[in-house]
Amino acid sequence: MAPKDKKKSHKKEIPLPRMKKLVHPKKRDPKKVQATREKQKAERTKKRVSKLLAEGKSTKVRKVWHTTVFMRPRTKIHPKNPLFPRKSITKRKALDAYKILKYPVTSDKAMKAMEEQNTLVFITDIKSSKKDITRAFNHLYQVKPMKVRTLIRPTGQKKAFIVFPKDKEAVTVANKIGIC
Repeated sequence: MAPKDKKKSHKKEIPLPRMKKLVHPKKRDPKKVQATREKQKAERTKKRVSKLLAEGKSTKVRKVWHTTVFMRPRTKIHPKNPLFPRKSITKRKALDAYKILKYPVTSDKAMKAMEEQNTLVFITDIKSSKKDITRAFNHLYQVKPMKVRTLIRPTGQKKAFIVFPKDKEAVTVANKIGIC
């Protein structure tokens, strides 16, 4: 038996294209490019004007309004450049620890809360928050409070009840401060 002939495929073999060397185009000078564009624009407008004049038409173009509402044009707003400051002294924005905690309350009720509830009572700034009071107390006396409760008195003062954890006693902290 004779060997079978291999069938040729009907697909054409397409040769792979060769890679061309990349050549970067030379960068044009932007000033020259701008100048040539302006010249071309001037030539186009000159042709257009001469064509209109040859037809006997005017070169004036009326503005076409698309809305019925008149909007004022936007004008240039200059940055402020005052000759003198309007306020001589700038305000201090932040409350520091000494402004937040004004003074401790030493009434009988506050002393009872110190002994029974492990709590110190302070009069604080009206604008200070509970977090501010916690940070201020920690900064001044190096004792981190467990909780802070606040109320505003009828006199307009803010009273803060500073509660300590069970391992820290309010009496020892009060002795350190100099309350009792």
